[in-house]
Amino acid sequence: MGTRAASGMIALAGVCGCVLFAGCAGGGGEPGDSTQPVEDARVVDDSSTHVTDSGPSNDGGGGDGDGDGHADDAAETTKDVADTSTKPTDAVCFFSDADYAGKSFCVGEGSANTTPDWNDVISSVRVSPGYRVELYADAGAAGRALALIADEPRLGGCFFNDAASSYRVDVDMPSKFQSVNFLRKVSGCKIVAGQHNDEKGSSPHYYTDIVRSITGQDPALWSGEFGFSGDTAARWDVTHEAEAQWKKGAIINLMFHACPPTQGSSCAWDGGVKSKLSVDQWKDLLADGGTLNKAWKARLDELVPFFTELEAKKVEVLFRPHHEMNQSVFWWGGNVIPKGTSRLFQLTHDYLVVTKGFTHIGFVWDVQNLSTDYSDYDPGDTYWDVSAIDYYGGASADSAYSGTGYYDALLPLTHGKPMAIGETFFLPPTSVQQKQPQMSFFMIWAYGIHDDGSGHATNTDAQIKDTYADPRVVKLADMPGWK
Repeated sequence: MGTRAASGMIALAGVCGCVLFAGCAGGGGEPGDSTQPVEDARVVDDSSTHVTDSGPSNDGGGGDGDGDGHADDAAETTKDVADTSTKPTDAVCFFSDADYAGKSFCVGEGSANTTPDWNDVISSVRVSPGYRVELYADAGAAGRALALIADEPRLGGCFFNDAASSYRVDVDMPSKFQSVNFLRKVSGCKIVAGQHNDEKGSSPHYYTDIVRSITGQDPALWSGEFGFSGDTAARWDVTHEAEAQWKKGAIINLMFHACPPTQGSSCAWDGGVKSKLSVDQWKDLLADGGTLNKAWKARLDELVPFFTELEAKKVEVLFRPHHEMNQSVFWWGGNVIPKGTSRLFQLTHDYLVVTKGFTHIGFVWDVQNLSTDYSDYDPGDTYWDVSAIDYYGGASADSAYSGTGYYDALLPLTHGKPMAIGETFFLPPTSVQQKQPQMSFFMIWAYGIHDDGSGHATNTDAQIKDTYADPRVVKLADMPGWK
């Protein structure tokens, strides 16, 4: 965890199959890429565009900007779009009404502005397997955007009904991890509820049990901690709980508040996890064959039995090492030497994935809401599968999540991969889903479910119940199960 934050509730929203993000421009596959041409919908690159009438209008038609599901005259007067291609494809189909009703047109790969009669009219979308579509609020693939990788019957649930003025269709690039693909589907329309369980609890499910006792529901993301005590028995308890949670269908997040390589496997919090390495020590740590380099690899070797067990049981892990990289409280953070922290992340990734050959570990790159120089800490998106921001600071949820500056700074670096609220004390309010829509999960920090560790209240039982009662918040009971 990091520095402090506190209370609030959530009222989030949606349906599966989408990733929503704000402030993007450009027709390329990445937010902010304005290098690709955007054509009128009547000529969509090398694909077909055609309109059909799919039957009587259903709820959710065009002109319904507030998402209440009622069609208006815009859908009734929709005109046909000319088919100018000799190679018709139906990668994505757009409908004027919810539930795939009303007028429709289909397109293949390419980008386009909607025609005037389709501007701010689309209410549902079908996406063929293997494709991805981005809807944009403004012409020219600009403004707030929603990315879909699966059918979406009601865009109102994604805060995007009757809001599209342009679009882009591309071949989708899925993750090799089931859990990451699930996050890709729900972000923008739903958000996964997560709960961390740290060493302060009496068991690796202590705080998850508290959530269940209040709400009758389990979080959909379970998080555990390998810790800095070097306690092998405790780490086996965490490993076995991860196995049990995966079998139940939960997403698994694991953390490692590691002791520095200058100390042993067990260390203190202050003076251990919270300590500094000198410039020379950092150089030795990152130099292959260096004394501290070997010590760090030996530290990672301590985790090998647990990862081996999880791989044998086919448990996918989202591993979040070296978290809050842009703060300098922990020994690994703050870039004592240029790019030092991100290079350590790369070293850790390569040792576990390349040298040790683990295939079930996905990586979470995590920063904090302290600065926006995130590119200085980015290991490169080939090294991570999910990016996350830890939100701390302030005495309420509104202050902890105030503004979108941190989100907007990280977004261009994600390249379409899921984002998340890596940890926080406060349940995020509705505005987070609307203004930071690509956040695919939130994870409450252990004891932060009720207080910040200093006696300041965070979330009331009523707020926790309201969050877990919201149909847009994904609970364990909503999870699809893993293969």
